[in-house]
Formats: sequence, C-alpha cells, structure tokens
Amino acid sequence: MAVDLLEWALNYFNFYYSARGIKCWLKTAGNNVELNLNNETKRVVCVEKLTKIADKGVIIVTYNNRHNIKVLIDNWNDFCDRGQRLYFVDKKDPNRKWVINPKVHRIVCDKKNLRKSILAMSQLENFK
Repeated sequence: MAVDLLEWALNYFNFYYSARGIKCWLKTAGNNVELNLNNETKRVVCVEKLTKIADKGVIIVTYNNRHNIKVLIDNWNDFCDRGQRLYFVDKKDPNRKWVINPKVHRIVCDKKNLRKSILAMSQLENFK
C-alpha cells in the first residue's frame, strides 16, 4: 500500500518537533501543510511527481522514485537557488526516507559527482 504523502508529512513533522521538545502546530491546506514553529511559519508541499516549485524556502515531500530523482538532477540549480529542502519518501515503507538541502549539498559535493552522490543517497544506483 502506498504511503499518503500528506499523512506522512503530518506524522513526521509532528513527531520530529515533539521529540525535540519544540512546540509546533500543523494545519493542512489542500496538498500543503502549514508548519508553525515559535512564530515562524513554513510551508510543506506534498507532491507525487516532482516539478520545479517556484516558492523559496519551502519544504517539499515527494516519493523516492526515478522520475523525481531525475527532476532534481535536471533542475539542480533551480532547487539550490530557491533554498528548498526535499524529503524523498519510500512509497511502500514510510520509515525509509532521505533528505537533501540542495543549497548545502552544492557546497560539499563537486559538480562532476553530483549525479552519483544523489543516486547513492536515493539508493537507486541502477538508474540510467
């Protein structure tokens, strides 16, 4: 059974901040989650098929699949420039996820190894 991304995001962020003793309030609006932390609001966008999202600083939750990894690699500079953080969730196992902040990753990874490093994190090494 496929994981519902919106439900996953609500559960994950609620647990993440609660476990750290940080009060947070979550509110859904369509496929988005509004995350309120100590007078700071963050928008979490849940999308099955990743596309370029124009808003800066949003958190994106999507499935860990070939299409979404390809979109990330092909549009790497756009994701870096917008300061977006991406959560890639395994469609069948909600406990398997990986996170990338392209703006930070650009600093620690050289451009020629970008594809390899992203594929290694996503564990989709056979992706062509």
